[in-house]
Amino acid sequence: MKATQLGSASVPIVLVAEGQDPNAIITRLRIQAFACPDNQAQGDRVLELADTDHWLDALTAQRWRDRLIPYVRSGLDQLGLGGVHWRVSLRFPDAAAHADQPCRLEGPSADAACLAALIASALGLEVRSNTLLTGAAHMEDQSLGVVGSLPEKLMATMRYPSIRRFIHPPIDTDGSNAWSSEVLDLWEQVCDRTGHRVRRRACNDLNTAIKHLIDPDSRVIVSLRQGWFANNTPAHSSGWVKWLQQVDDTVWQKHLDRRIRTGNKTAVRRLLESRVGYALRQGCYPSGFGACLAGSLRAVPAGRRRSQLRGTLIRPDLLNRCKELAGPSEQADAEHLVLGATGRVAKSTSRPIDNATPQERLAWLIEHQSDLQTSARIDRALDAARLSFQPGSDEVYDADSFLDLITSFCTHLKRHAGLPVSPEADLVQGEASSLLIRAYAREGGYGTALANALDHTHGGIRRVLDVMTDTLKAEYREAEAISANNLALEGHDLKDALLQAKELLKRLRPILPERFKDLPPEFAVAEMKALVHETIQAGDRIDQRLRSR
Repeated sequence: MKATQLGSASVPIVLVAEGQDPNAIITRLRIQAFACPDNQAQGDRVLELADTDHWLDALTAQRWRDRLIPYVRSGLDQLGLGGVHWRVSLRFPDAAAHADQPCRLEGPSADAACLAALIASALGLEVRSNTLLTGAAHMEDQSLGVVGSLPEKLMATMRYPSIRRFIHPPIDTDGSNAWSSEVLDLWEQVCDRTGHRVRRRACNDLNTAIKHLIDPDSRVIVSLRQGWFANNTPAHSSGWVKWLQQVDDTVWQKHLDRRIRTGNKTAVRRLLESRVGYALRQGCYPSGFGACLAGSLRAVPAGRRRSQLRGTLIRPDLLNRCKELAGPSEQADAEHLVLGATGRVAKSTSRPIDNATPQERLAWLIEHQSDLQTSARIDRALDAARLSFQPGSDEVYDADSFLDLITSFCTHLKRHAGLPVSPEADLVQGEASSLLIRAYAREGGYGTALANALDHTHGGIRRVLDVMTDTLKAEYREAEAISANNLALEGHDLKDALLQAKELLKRLRPILPERFKDLPPEFAVAEMKALVHETIQAGDRIDQRLRSR
């Protein structure tokens, strides 16, 4: 039976050869994955080596078969995928220059990159072509092990402009693997020379290093395609399988926002069509999909949005089928989706009192801006957004991950509630931190929230998010009340103020004491805000009393 190719991945690796100048060469390790019956993928056939005699050390190949392949296959078994074998090949970009002194791949420095390529090729994931990962793969504790010649490998990135990121094991300055002072000095010099162009990242966890090498958009798309979306992570999943499955609407929205801000139309289209495809397979309309897309588009200036995201973002056939899934309560959201699919957003409509008379403004304020109605509008949207954001207990492990989580959560809340979100990532992070500090102002501030999240005390990260949600609800209720009062009662001349006072006294006349029934409106103008507030409060109390019976 002919094997079916599942995918392929090409990862940059660096080879170091003694006696050559330069002695570090960056090339690409290409791995193809094939699906075949289990009995055809045993022994050496599980990892075929194509033309490897001149560059691959036999011990390295055997280590890959004995240690990397079982680790990858155990994860594939958790995902219900089996019968996979791989083919490895490698090409030198400058083979002619090194024909006399060919390099060989010896030692464990390419093990982590090879492991990432094995996983990516089997699942159809994409690998970042501008990222170089070096380090040994320790299966026992799933750590990224120390390797040698790091200064030479980092220096090699200067000769290959396509490499922009360098992931390496942590530098051990005083432990058993400590470098000599000469090597440390050389490392500092190389870091200074490459710091302006190559971003370095020291990583101790093997699965985290692989995660940074995998293209993040492809992780979301594969999760949607395979049905792992929306927190369907099995309890027994571990290692790379766990982070691969931890994709939900929040993660998807975060990636969509980033791609829309950068104007990457191709990436935006892939993310949107993958989400629509997942909804079609589930047979239900994705709640709030159109509003989230409209919110992301509004965060981009209109001119840049029109120039970079012009055209079709979702195929018409997919869009029409998705719209058919929308129920009566989701039609408005579907209209936002139809507009957003072409890179447009709905124009803001005029408010019902923009051209109203003073009496109509007062009636609108009393009848439609009560505390109960305001709370229902704001609380319902924010509570639904809070329920749809369920972080895992292991997502917060340090201050950086905590800040990333609350930033994502704050953006998620505002998107779902239709509240404005800053287009700048730094400003969004600052807004999230400020909200957290206000929420914990009476409990110790940011430090208390971080400690609770890390130690899982006092409700852990879930209570932190609940407190942030309650604070945001209270602030927006107050802000809307102030805005409504200013809109309806302020900015008028004396004639309009008298008309509103007369209308208010007319409404209150049946319940006013006899001595105030004929009160001139001029006496009520100065106390209009207080009188309106008391009228609204009285109406709310009566409403609550009747509802409680």
